[in-house]
Amino acid sequence: MEIFSGLVCPNCQGVGLRSSTPDAFTKAALPEYGYAVCDRCNHLYPIAEQILDMAVYEKKLPLTLAGKSNDFFPTPQGYERIWRKRALSLLTGESFSVARELNLLNEWTDVQANEWVMDLGTSTGLYARSLSARGATIFAVDLAYAMLREAKQYIAREQRNGIILLRAPAEKLPFQDASMDAVVVGGSLNEMQTFIHPLREAFRVTKRGGRMFVMSLQNAPKPLGSAVQNMLRASGIQFPTANEFSAMAHDAGWNVSKQEPKGIVLFSLLTKGRA
Repeated sequence: MEIFSGLVCPNCQGVGLRSSTPDAFTKAALPEYGYAVCDRCNHLYPIAEQILDMAVYEKKLPLTLAGKSNDFFPTPQGYERIWRKRALSLLTGESFSVARELNLLNEWTDVQANEWVMDLGTSTGLYARSLSARGATIFAVDLAYAMLREAKQYIAREQRNGIILLRAPAEKLPFQDASMDAVVVGGSLNEMQTFIHPLREAFRVTKRGGRMFVMSLQNAPKPLGSAVQNMLRASGIQFPTANEFSAMAHDAGWNVSKQEPKGIVLFSLLTKGRA
């Protein structure tokens, strides 16, 4: 029940929810079906297929056209099977496998057993699944229900434990202040309406001394790449420069501890003060 106690009701900001089916709850997974209940305002947040929907009452979801496409076939089905396998090699201009990316993720975040980690914009849960091997509790957060359903299939096939699938907007996270040890995000910031609001929310929910790993795409310097990005901007995708990203991170409260550009891919490690 510890996980439910760390949630905040988006409706009334009441701290601590409870499961409607406590006997079915384990640390490894949510119940297959049920509700998270706010006893303060009586709102019920449905759990279906082990996905907790904390955005069920949101009438205006902050989604770009690119973000909306994540809920429709074939985006969830092809994301990891086709695009993710080739993405970083295409975007960096060098051989850059998923394994190499995950090694960097694990090395920079250094997640420990029993930590709470949020994978923001989790998509099919690639980062979440990798980090769960370290014994942490991972909150895999996304607004696209179809992506979360696909993530559930990967989690089941790989027999991963400790991953909580949660539907919620990055701009209004249903977690208490300073509840997370780390936050990770793999490319999803570029598809959000702004960088600054998710960065501020991530800062709010991270403990002092915590960290945030970000893989993002930056502005292309060459004419052809710039032309392609200009077309993609019509769908809401943003491509800030490394300096612009760093400025937004600082504005949100983060310290930029480390950055490594690879082509138009930018890896960043942000930290929240000192422990």
